[in-house]
Formats: sequence, structure tokens, C-alpha cells
Amino acid sequence: MRLAARLLVRLPVTLAFVGLFGWLLVRLAPGFGVDEREIDSRFSAESIAAFQQAGAPRTGPVDYARRLLRGDFGSSQTFGNIPVSQLIQERWRQTAASVAIALASAWALAIVWVALGALWRPLDWSGSIFSFSLLALPSGLVAVAIFLAGAPVAVGIAAAVFPVAFRYARQLVLDAMSQPCIFAAAARGVSRLSALTRHARALAGPQLISLMGASAAIAVGAAIPMEAICDSPGLGQLAWKAALARDVPTLMPLILLIAAVIQVANIAAEAPAAEA
Repeated sequence: MRLAARLLVRLPVTLAFVGLFGWLLVRLAPGFGVDEREIDSRFSAESIAAFQQAGAPRTGPVDYARRLLRGDFGSSQTFGNIPVSQLIQERWRQTAASVAIALASAWALAIVWVALGALWRPLDWSGSIFSFSLLALPSGLVAVAIFLAGAPVAVGIAAAVFPVAFRYARQLVLDAMSQPCIFAAAARGVSRLSALTRHARALAGPQLISLMGASAAIAVGAAIPMEAICDSPGLGQLAWKAALARDVPTLMPLILLIAAVIQVANIAAEAPAAEA
């Protein structure tokens, strides 16, 4: 019940603030409503006047919010007046698949590496060095490397999630392995492997589940530059092109959708931690 109450209260408030500030940032940005074809000398004065007349609609935030609540997302100015809802339906599966694969692979690698590192110290050191190296690399550079290697976008998203997953999972396992119950079990002859798989797993499990939910926000945020640079036909690429063109009808639903996914993931991640 508390989880549902948080969702019903925080989600609308978050979307209202995100929508308002996103609309203001786009509308107040320099060059909004100006078609780049207006400065092209190849077009005549009549054509430029037609471009200006068919420019971006000057609707207010309240009117635009009413249209969104009715399910009217408008048409994309960048993609030939295609309905925005159609663009989202065509692309969301690509992004969802990349994010899901990245989360699963990053967390599987992090948990296995942390578990092996708890048993053998050199693996723990190598995992720490590898995770800090990924953190030091800019996401744009990682995306370019993924693009040049021809690897899937999910690999780049996993590279953004793995350092966070490894560092927090490592800290939770180390804290669990230092609890008095683990020392008591070792004193009774319980092996370190059994203590790790039975006792430490029970101690760190709820927090790990919570962190998995929170890392979904990192994966969604990383999907935008990865898809844009790797030219993957997902929501990230769509948002990037809409932002460059200041295409408000396309950009605003995407901003709200991404904000809603991140907020739901954060609220869901709070449940296991609260129960623990």
C-alpha cells in the first residue's frame, strides 16, 4: 500500500515538474521556432515565408498538457509529420530490449565477479581496477568504441551499469562477510564458500535487489547517447534528433516517458530496502 501511495503521489508531481521545465527549456532556447531552411539562399522569399508560417506551434504548457492527457501527442516536425505515438510504438521495443539485456548481463557479471573476488583476493583487485577504469571513461568515448567495434548497444549500456553494480555489490558482500554471524559460522567449521552462498547472500540480498531497480535509471540514461552515437533505431536516437531540431511535439512525450520509467524504477527499488 505504501508503494502504491508513493507511486500515485510522486509520479504525477514528478511528471508535472519535468514537463514544465522541459517545455520551458526547449521553448526559451535560442533559435526555437526558426527553420534552418530560412537561412538557405537556395530558397525564394515565398518559400521562406511558407516555412515561417508552418513553424512550430506556439501553444502554452497548459494547453499542451491537456492534449497529452487526451492521448494527443501531435505529429513530429522532424520525421515528416508522422504521429509521435506511432514513432514511440515503433521504437520502444528496441530500447527496452537493449536496456533489459544490458541490466541482466551487467548484474550477472558483477555478482559473479564479486562472489569470486570474496573467495580469491586477486579477482577482487582486478574487478576494482576494471570498474574504476570504466568509470573514468566518458560515455561518449565508450559509445564510439562500441560503434567502431560493431557491438550491440546493450554492450555500451552494460559498460555504464557494471561499475556501479560491481562497487555497490562488492561493498554489500564485504559488509556481510564481516558480520559476527559469519565469524561464528567460520568458528564452527563452515567453509567460506558456504558462508558466502548461504549467510552473506541472505544479508545482502534485499539491498542488491533494491540496487538492481535503481540501476535501471542508469541504464535508461545511458541508452540515449549510446543509441544516438551508434545510430540504433530506439527512443534514445529519436530523443536526440528531436532535441537537435527542437521538435517539441516529439521531445516532450519522450521526456515524460523516460522520467516516468526512472521514477517507477526508483520507487520500486525502495520496496526491498524498506522491507529489509
